Amino acid sequence: MATFMKRRNKNGEDRITVVVRVKGYPRQTATFRNMTLARDWAQRTEAAIKDGRHFKDKESKKHTLKELADRFLEELEDSQFKSLPEYKRIFVWWVNKLGDYKLSDVTPALISEYKSRLIKEETHMKKNRSGARANRYLAVLSSAMNTAVKEWGWLEDNPVTKIKKFPEPTGRVRYLDKFERDALIKACENSSNKDLKLVVLMALSTGARKMEIWGLKWNDLDLKTGRIVFRNTKNKEIRGVGLTGPALELLRKKKSNLSRIDTQLLFPSKKNPQKTYNFRSMFEKALKEAQIEDFRWHDLRHTTGSYIAMQGASSAEIAAVLGHKSLSMVKRYSHISEDHSTGILEKMNQSIFGD
Repeated sequence: MATFMKRRNKNGEDRITVVVRVKGYPRQTATFRNMTLARDWAQRTEAAIKDGRHFKDKESKKHTLKELADRFLEELEDSQFKSLPEYKRIFVWWVNKLGDYKLSDVTPALISEYKSRLIKEETHMKKNRSGARANRYLAVLSSAMNTAVKEWGWLEDNPVTKIKKFPEPTGRVRYLDKFERDALIKACENSSNKDLKLVVLMALSTGARKMEIWGLKWNDLDLKTGRIVFRNTKNKEIRGVGLTGPALELLRKKKSNLSRIDTQLLFPSKKNPQKTYNFRSMFEKALKEAQIEDFRWHDLRHTTGSYIAMQGASSAEIAAVLGHKSLSMVKRYSHISEDHSTGILEKMNQSIFGD
């Protein structure tokens, strides 16, 4: 319901003050030069309040994109979100570009403009981002926007959903051949980080994801039987695999020489022993020394999957070892047991690394 009051300001000019009241909501007021503008505002405001849009619009004008990023990352940190480091890196870019913008001004058109910049500008590695990587930046921003819509009431809708994604190639499968593998292991041996060889061998021997390995704790291992339990998995399902070969021997050696008691992590950060060590820079140096190009850490996982396939494993067996949850391409196969997975990995390790 709207109430209109005609008043005269100090300059002697007539003005119309509108008061819109909707039960259960705070009243809204505004002043206009004439009745036409006043009635138009009153109708739009009353309709927006009843539709649940009005106060979200007001909230979007109060908060900046930087405030959105700060709150979103803080909530992720509280929930111990495992991809938090990546999200922080991505939001550094968005905040640097759009941090001072009010959320009401972060429109699809604006996001589309910066979407183009994502693939045009060079990264710190002197390379342009791929379409897939640029899509990741959009996905992270979209995740924060969705939270602002559904949980905080800061936005009416998510502008990123209106942005067309870059086309992506259908499934990258880059794996190490024998010469590359030997060169990489040699480079890891020469690294100043004595754990680099171990962590790379564990990745090749199990096919586990980066943070599944980097975040391992000693109580996740049974070094007598050679069994690893991955608890911090992407699909949040605990997965056990067997470990054999050089990786297991290096783990046993590491355990026997262990002296620190301030952390349960296998690979703790030097700055904070309660956080995992980031092997990224050391791994990139090893790749450069080994003269291996177009290779990422995640490609170690592709390498394991490829090696297993070369041993004649079925799609279902490969999926079980790698810990896939959504098996759209292999639904017709049954899920194999952990013991069978261990046997597959043992067969692959023996073929690659020998006795």
